[in-house]
Amino acid sequence: MDWRRIQVFTQICGNKSFTAAAQILGKSQSTLSRDVIQLEKKIGFKVFKRDIRGIKLTEQGKKLFKLAEEFNSKLIAFNLKKS
Repeated sequence: MDWRRIQVFTQICGNKSFTAAAQILGKSQSTLSRDVIQLEKKIGFKVFKRDIRGIKLTEQGKKLFKLAEEFNSKLIAFNLKKS
């Protein structure tokens, strides 16, 4: 699994916007869109429902976001213990 694409996914989720995530990450929206498409191909399911009003997480996307957030929290806690 490409962790960078998971991080892109979590940034989009946290901001509820490809545009905001792209600005934060210093990348283009199209780059983030390609990353999400590649992530979806790799994991075998759609993570976002896209329409003219924006994006929403799919049920599986919600589960992935929760797991990614838990992993990030544990990673941060682990790094703090090492310091």
